[in-house]
Amino acid sequence: VRLPAEAAPRQGKPKRARAAPAPRTRRAPATAPDEGLAEALRQWRLGEARRRGIPAFRILTDRALAALATARPETEAELLAVPGIGPKIARSHGAALLALVRGG
Repeated sequence: VRLPAEAAPRQGKPKRARAAPAPRTRRAPATAPDEGLAEALRQWRLGEARRRGIPAFRILTDRALAALATARPETEAELLAVPGIGPKIARSHGAALLALVRGG
């Protein structure tokens, strides 16, 4: 007597239960963002967004703003090393961002 395929016992090794993935934890940045600079960047972003008629996050994300306030880049090369800042943003907003970081 043959059993139907779906009722046949499984051949081979039994599957092992997978361990639950480790919970993700956020690493604290190396240094805390400069809150005054972060606020200045948010205000600049809001003004740019209103001027262009687009949502503020389309100018720069909150993470990119926080990374800028933490890294405080002084050159275009340092600006490009900030997570969330690419060549397009550096071209279009780099001078304004660097001026804000310098405090001007």
